[in-house]
Amino acid sequence: MKNEYYDLNSPNKSPDVPALDDSTFYGRESGIMYKTDGGQRRPSIPGFYSVQNHVTPPQHVTSGVLTSPGLSQSHLPQSPYYLQQQVQQQVPQVQQVQHQQLPVHVPVQQHQQNEVQTQQIPHSQTPPNMVSSSTNPRSLVTTASGKVRSRPCDACRKRKARCQTEPKATQCNNCAARGLNCTFLETVRPKKRRLDSGSPSEAVNNTTNTTTNNSQTSNHTPTSVSNSVDDEPALKDTLPVSDYSSLPGKSLLKKTLSLQYPKSSFYVGHTSVHDIRFFDTATLDNIGQCVLNKDTAMRRVAPDVLFTIRNDFADDLHSEFIANSDQVERIVAPHGLALIDLYFRIVHPAFPILHKRIFMEKYARTHREFSPPLLAAVYILALKWWNYEPQLASQQKPDVEKLRRIALNSFSDLYEQPKLSVVQAGLLILQCSMERARSWILISHVISLAEELGLGMDCQTWRLPRWERALRRRLAWAVYIQDKWVALIEGRPSHIDESRQWLVRKISADDFPDRQTDDVEGSLETENGRLLFMEMVRLSEIVSEILDTFFTMVAKRNLTDTAAILTKAKPIQIKLRDWHISLPECLRMSNTKPRRLNSNGYLHLAYFAAEITLHRRIIRSLSDSLPDQIVSVCREAAKARLLAAIELVDTLKHEHIQAFWHSSAATNFALIGSFAALLYVTSRDEKERSFYREQLLNYRWILRVGCKGFDEMGLALDKLEEAISQVPGLNDPPKEDPSYDDEEYSEEDQDEPNHVTDEKSDHVSDQNAENHVSQHTNDHVTQNGDAASDTGSPFDPANIDLEKLVSEMNQ
Repeated sequence: MKNEYYDLNSPNKSPDVPALDDSTFYGRESGIMYKTDGGQRRPSIPGFYSVQNHVTPPQHVTSGVLTSPGLSQSHLPQSPYYLQQQVQQQVPQVQQVQHQQLPVHVPVQQHQQNEVQTQQIPHSQTPPNMVSSSTNPRSLVTTASGKVRSRPCDACRKRKARCQTEPKATQCNNCAARGLNCTFLETVRPKKRRLDSGSPSEAVNNTTNTTTNNSQTSNHTPTSVSNSVDDEPALKDTLPVSDYSSLPGKSLLKKTLSLQYPKSSFYVGHTSVHDIRFFDTATLDNIGQCVLNKDTAMRRVAPDVLFTIRNDFADDLHSEFIANSDQVERIVAPHGLALIDLYFRIVHPAFPILHKRIFMEKYARTHREFSPPLLAAVYILALKWWNYEPQLASQQKPDVEKLRRIALNSFSDLYEQPKLSVVQAGLLILQCSMERARSWILISHVISLAEELGLGMDCQTWRLPRWERALRRRLAWAVYIQDKWVALIEGRPSHIDESRQWLVRKISADDFPDRQTDDVEGSLETENGRLLFMEMVRLSEIVSEILDTFFTMVAKRNLTDTAAILTKAKPIQIKLRDWHISLPECLRMSNTKPRRLNSNGYLHLAYFAAEITLHRRIIRSLSDSLPDQIVSVCREAAKARLLAAIELVDTLKHEHIQAFWHSSAATNFALIGSFAALLYVTSRDEKERSFYREQLLNYRWILRVGCKGFDEMGLALDKLEEAISQVPGLNDPPKEDPSYDDEEYSEEDQDEPNHVTDEKSDHVSDQNAENHVSQHTNDHVTQNGDAASDTGSPFDPANIDLEKLVSEMNQ
């Protein structure tokens, strides 16, 4: 590397630079400062760039204080004349940058076997020119080539994008377009450089650490400089904010109830020892809170709603919490911010249980403000789309299984610390967990935490920030959705009883703070995601009615008569039909846009799962003693649902497959095959049995060829194979039946290829699926999408003349 030296007594020196003795020179070689005193050359003394000396380093000289023990004299220049020549060239540069504020650069050197340790400059002695990048974010930095440029923000540096800021703007163009906080808080990663060929064993790491001094938002010490010289990415070691109410400036977290760290909130029931009337005359602060003791406070958010606030801080638990958070961040570093960006682009619009602005505000301070299971679950979900980010696709993918283990283990440590973030973590873990046994246990814990937080109550009039009330409603309905679908797919009783313990008002557009859609390829449209979530809530309410009406222990014991089952099924069938017909156009399967992922698939799949669940109960109740007409009507209706469901799966596009799917999707895929097997084993003759066997074989083939790169489909295939493994005739090689008439049972041309690739055919197939399930015209649907009159029985139980059927059954 080129050696540069400066004569500070030159007549061209800056007027602010004090004169030193005649033989004093300062120079730099490979980042090491040297001083020559009367011909004696040695490393520079501490305090050279100190407040007392007022010596501002030139822009290409690294600021900092180093010691260099064991330095060889061979590293020093041999000619004072050479020094004088270099000084005359460099002094003008000193004048130009004398008043610049430069970020702190603390180099780490290693000369042969002697390690040079960086000495951290105490905060109280930091010179005026050595400022943090957060207080002077647009400070200049010098590249390895000697060029001076503005430091890029955290987001642009992660994405390796050009960081440009318009005059007088507070955000760079990229952050403004993507709705991100434009921050300068990340530690710059160390870069390894080799010395000249003469010293191949001496690797040089110029480590820069410009972490923010967070003393303004926390009472903790600023980050320290790591002495590590290996490849492990440096993490911010800023401790979490201990009290959000003390945050300076504007922050949404100041008056939060259930997102405080390290505090938990517990809803106080009306039979508790803490009677609500005790606080009618108590002295409360500006947020309705009073302190009972050093670790407990009571907060009144409404005239009849009281919460206990407890301090969770304990040295051992706090240390474990920090260690787990660091472990999660270290697994994905330095790609944490890029993964969070992927999560909010693809997952969050369809599953909006987080508050994006709050999340980004906390992450900008430190990853340690998040509970380990929440941070790990966000990363796990985002890693599904790792290859969608060009800057990540070429990098080594983080270990998902390590993150999964941390998420599950650390979540179990937080059962006794109710916070909204813990409920969020549980819901996200359920979205990335495919283990059947854990799903029911996890949702049980999540619902218990939700009850502790009072999520089942109407919080509209509570003394809480508006954003937190909206978040509580979204989170409550997400818990509701998860409870109903886990109950359906696992065959368990639902925990949430709407008639007694559910007062949450209907979710509305005002409960969704995000409005701007990300323009990056592959993102899910915000408006589409909002409507998707709201319609999933409506569908889950119908599913809840199905479960309560037909699948509780009492219902299964008392409801055995087919006529009674049909009578109760008709109003539910009408609700399902009306729900499907009233879907917004943007939620139709045919509504896809170029370079946009589309999560409509999981909503329509859930609809078919609800239809199939209802018809399974009807099919099971049929017996040989019933009139053939009644049996035919019920089986034809079930057949129509099966064919439409298979067609939906068969015509899924890449925009659907690669999007976010709700955790119930895998079992819902399997339910279609299971329903085909049920119709097979209950068939009345060999022709019907052969037809359903063929449909099942066809559906298994669809799953098999579609499961590559689609985990939900692969898991569905495994579940289905296991479920029908002992059903005679379904796993044997197919036998040709000369009496089987394909035209008699199939509504479609079996010679047509399974997968539709033409855009026009896609639209027709999509219309076929929708016509199959709507059935409000009671007609068959043909391949070309035209309705042909059906001479047989109507398909839709909603249109069955129940009085006539019941009278026939009683004859």
